[in-house]
Amino acid sequence: MRRDINSLLNGFFALNMHNVYQRYIGKRVSKIGKTSLGNPIAELNGIHLGLPLLLDDFRGVLLARKKKRSDARRQGFHDFCYLFQGDNAWTTGHLRDQSKRRSSVADCQCSFLRARDTTDLKWGCHKLILSRIKFPVLLDKKTPRPYPSDERFLMANDNPTLEFLGAARSVTGSKFLARTKNSQVLFECGMFQGLKELRLRNWNPFPMNPADLEAVVLTHAHIDHSGMLPRLTKMGYEGPIYCTPASTELLRLLLPDAGYLQEQEANYANKKGYSKHSPALPLFTREDAQESLGQLRTLDYGKSLEVADGVTIKFHPSGHILGAGFVEADIGGRKVIVSGDIGSYEREVMAEPSDLPDADYVLVESTYGGRSVDARPVQETLKEHIGPVLAEGGVVVIPAFAIGRTTLVIYHLRQLQERGELPDVPVYVDSPMATDAVDIYCRYGLEHNLKVDLLRSSDKCPITAKTMHMVKRLEDSKKLHRKPGPMIIVSASGMLAGGRSVHHVKTRGGDPKNLILLVGYQADGTRGRALIQGKRELKMFGETHTINAKVASIQGLSAHGDSDDVLRWLGTSKAKPKAFLVHGEDEGLHAMGKRVGEELHWKHYTPNYLEKIKL
Repeated sequence: MRRDINSLLNGFFALNMHNVYQRYIGKRVSKIGKTSLGNPIAELNGIHLGLPLLLDDFRGVLLARKKKRSDARRQGFHDFCYLFQGDNAWTTGHLRDQSKRRSSVADCQCSFLRARDTTDLKWGCHKLILSRIKFPVLLDKKTPRPYPSDERFLMANDNPTLEFLGAARSVTGSKFLARTKNSQVLFECGMFQGLKELRLRNWNPFPMNPADLEAVVLTHAHIDHSGMLPRLTKMGYEGPIYCTPASTELLRLLLPDAGYLQEQEANYANKKGYSKHSPALPLFTREDAQESLGQLRTLDYGKSLEVADGVTIKFHPSGHILGAGFVEADIGGRKVIVSGDIGSYEREVMAEPSDLPDADYVLVESTYGGRSVDARPVQETLKEHIGPVLAEGGVVVIPAFAIGRTTLVIYHLRQLQERGELPDVPVYVDSPMATDAVDIYCRYGLEHNLKVDLLRSSDKCPITAKTMHMVKRLEDSKKLHRKPGPMIIVSASGMLAGGRSVHHVKTRGGDPKNLILLVGYQADGTRGRALIQGKRELKMFGETHTINAKVASIQGLSAHGDSDDVLRWLGTSKAKPKAFLVHGEDEGLHAMGKRVGEELHWKHYTPNYLEKIKL
């Protein structure tokens, strides 16, 4: 069998080893060579590794076997180990045989070690495993079953598992796959944004077969939590997608618009010729998005529903945006809370989060890490930044997410106009979706603090500026480029990752009397983060543009709670669950972990991308 496997796979070793390693491992590779069997290997910090698996478009997974010093006659393999590259370190896992002699990698249990624990081991190349093709793995009956002393969260073999397919050491791409003995349920289906290496993950095949999922559960409608739904359904998922009623309405706006923007950006790239791909293609289309909407199923807050065998869910308000709800899930007898995004306490628009139920595990969003938001009143800060620019006849460009953040911005602008602290200049909301937002807020008055009767008033609505103009058509958006100031333009996306806001920054960013006002979290690798870091050369549509306009940032308008809000929410639990820190960057995750450990005295762990944990 060993010869058959090696013969079958030798053809794949014809791949250019050096190029593969340079692309996916880079400077980590120190030497390329061959094993005694003639198979190519690489040496990494003294460890001999096999060729990266052709699994989900080269995610960086490797498989190797330990060299034995004696008993060369034995035909079985002594010990197996697979390694995959996390965001900052290499992780290893020893495979345990579940069927005595044969097992597929997908069926093996794994215990995780840190990279330093493998520095004294030598690993010879064995073979590849291709995506969704399970080759038999012959294991020695006497294979040791090592369990490190610092192993976390590893229990019985038949326990449910949780796989972190996104928002693991990153802020975007939320996806968490729960597996029980008889079912698979995906919590969140978000799009990766920001750094190129993250965005490229959107094009990879899903780490599981979409057709095998029994259900998908969403905490809210934002694209970094829902944006891959059209691609998931296109790839074969035909089951229900559960969310709250308000989230369902927002998704009917957001997903088709996201598909439309994907198509527009691909068309623009083809027209200007700046894409490396010919032709540039959209991740999904408007039609793909429309088709996925047919699978939406609503579930009210506080109602329990068994969505798959052994998996029950219940939504609770999280105070983030309309329809946002953290999920209380029973997964094979384990109580797990999926936080989604947690909002703030004592805010003007959204109601505060519900208390945290008792649980065994909590997935804790760590967007702001250990930071606390500026305590200064938001309207005072807005007036300070915007007033002087409008007085000089300048244009204020405010990149903001179309649903949620835009509503907050317009609410505060309206309050300033009512008190005469900002002039009644034109306020253009350049979003095809914002026109429908007021109707949705009216229908879900219990989720926010605004008076519904005022929302229905044409002249007193608090989330419409006194001089607001809604811009839906692309032709009208282009006309704004030629209009003189003073005026305010609010447009998506909020991190300048795409959409019409990028066009406005390109047009207005060269004039020093204008202002680019960032009003939310800016993920690493986005143009918004670059501006906050002081960079004034932005690449937009294949060209580099110099930004001479003023740049300012306001954190108080974020729909995310800061670390104080998240700790306050966690503190409402009567139990002390284990915390998985997600939806954050390394610095923020470390700071959040420190606070969770020192202030709440909870055990906590920060999972790596694609890591699987036994519950």
